[in-house]
Amino acid sequence: MIQELIELAEELYARGKNPYLAADANGEFMEKHAVKFGFLIEEIGKELQYMDCKCKEFYDAKMRLESRVKQLEFDLMTIRKLQ
Repeated sequence: MIQELIELAEELYARGKNPYLAADANGEFMEKHAVKFGFLIEEIGKELQYMDCKCKEFYDAKMRLESRVKQLEFDLMTIRKLQ
């Protein structure tokens, strides 16, 4: 998806630099590819949002595990003191 976006950007740049293309041809081209450009950006945004959500889930799970380990260490110290 990101590669498609890069290729599209390169094509748009190259087309903009070509002085031999008629303005109306460039206009039609830009209109057609603007939709594709927007779609790709939206898809990347969704993917980033999904990845962010997963990172938060992993972080929360890590925090719960760390808390549980601390509790178990405390319990172990308490048991050793009682012996």
